[in-house]
Amino acid sequence: MRYPIAIEWGDAKHAFGVVVPDLPGCFSAGDTLDEAISNAQKAITLSLEDRVRQGDAPPKTKPIKTHWKKAKFKGWEWAVANVKADATSSVDFVTHTTVGSVFFDLGLPPLEAPDLDRKSNLMFELERIVQRHKLNSVKAAKRFGVDRNVIKRLKSGDIDFFTVDLLIQMLERAGKVVTVVVSNRKRVRAV
Repeated sequence: MRYPIAIEWGDAKHAFGVVVPDLPGCFSAGDTLDEAISNAQKAITLSLEDRVRQGDAPPKTKPIKTHWKKAKFKGWEWAVANVKADATSSVDFVTHTTVGSVFFDLGLPPLEAPDLDRKSNLMFELERIVQRHKLNSVKAAKRFGVDRNVIKRLKSGDIDFFTVDLLIQMLERAGKVVTVVVSNRKRVRAV
């Protein structure tokens, strides 16, 4: 099984935090990224072993996009723990640390991943507006200047349907100002 891991970056004053969203209560921290990942591996192992001892099956993982769209994980980096559990619950880990793009990490072509990142960030902002203002499909369509089928695709996460231009237009119709920021890509050491 592949368990998504959310990583909150630390600094000189704050520890690195790691959360395993598909395993409620499973989290770790460390003064360095390596320490936080190592502690996460131990936490996952203990969580899964505890479930097996109680006679429970390991929980199924949700698609990673259901996690990174949540406001509480905005700006976090993502990794994936590949977990192999046999009947005695021994667990082997292969952890892949993200380069900052969940789409690149999932093996999508390097030229396609950045566009998907941009679209997902814009879709996330539109979803926040819908949730914050408790808009139904009719009201959201009116606010964004599109028909209800577009809102249905937004709510279902149909990222391939949208263009960056359409998403920017929808945000602008909702009164948002969209700016483009150019920066160097964050580099992450592989673990």
